[in-house]
Amino acid sequence: MIELELTEGPGVDIPLDLRTVRGRPAPDAPAQLLGRVVVGAPRARLLTPADAGADPELHRFIEAEASTSSYYLVALSCTFVSDDEQRLADAWLRIDLNGAIAQSMEPVSLEKITELSYHVKISIPCVINSEFTVSGKKNKRESAVQALYEGTSTPAWTFTETSSTALHGLQRLRMIVRAAAGQHVQGAITVGANVRHKRLGVFPYIAPIAELPAPPRLDVRI
Repeated sequence: MIELELTEGPGVDIPLDLRTVRGRPAPDAPAQLLGRVVVGAPRARLLTPADAGADPELHRFIEAEASTSSYYLVALSCTFVSDDEQRLADAWLRIDLNGAIAQSMEPVSLEKITELSYHVKISIPCVINSEFTVSGKKNKRESAVQALYEGTSTPAWTFTETSSTALHGLQRLRMIVRAAAGQHVQGAITVGANVRHKRLGVFPYIAPIAELPAPPRLDVRI
């Protein structure tokens, strides 16, 4: 097992646009929200045999795979801001990869937003190892953070307020991405949220990330 350090890039404030249905009157809610979701731009690190350090098994694995597959450690983050007037009921983030696969995602499940460290432990076959556990009552478990679609090209995380904690704070996200050797890896990010407005109710919002001047996207060239 090896331990690597990788930080996410600069944060990008993502505007949330109210989702409306064509032909229906617009809800009595703000058309756009700012400062509620900030995405730390993804950064990626190609794993090489040299990264294996004193782990001979991992060294041999990366070396043997080099002719057919490349493995990247990817780091990004989300910061959520809720207050009494506008609370995030839930949110989601998805990365659409161009043929590459998310082989390992972290966190898999958490009961609250948790600011994980920058250090990531990796073992054979290039899997992130978490050192925290999820606990809960025997008959009731609430997940504030949940990973989805590991093993596909559309990895995603969902974030939800629970009965005891608001959807508020920084959540770091990591994954191992496997791509064909030498492949130019790109990933487009999509973000959405349901926002609970005081006295108005809950309304859906989506982030037009592609329209931002400098959208956070994954872009890796070997």
